[in-house]
Amino acid sequence: MNADASVLNGISRDTIGCALTVANTPGCGFLEKVYENALAHELRRAGLAVRQQASATVRYDDIAVGQYITDLLIEQEVTISNRRRFVRWTMYI
Repeated sequence: MNADASVLNGISRDTIGCALTVANTPGCGFLEKVYENALAHELRRAGLAVRQQASATVRYDDIAVGQYITDLLIEQEVTISNRRRFVRWTMYI
C-alpha cells in the first residue's frame, strides 16, 4: 500500500469521528460485534467503503508468512481491530 498522506489523513479523520460517535452512543457492555457493526454503519454513512472481517495475506521477503483478518478494512487502506476490553479501536496505517 502506497497511499497519499493527505488521503490517509482524511480517512483517519473521518474514521476517528465515526468511532467517537459510536463510543458515545450505544453505551458500554455490548459484545464486540455490536460496536463493529455500528462503526461499519457510521463509516458507510460517511461515504467510506468498508469491508468487515477482511482477510489479507501477510508477506515477508516476497513469501506468504501468514493470514491476517481485520475487523474493518476502510477504503482498502486503514484497518480497525475492535477490542472488547475498554471498547477501543486500534488503527493500523
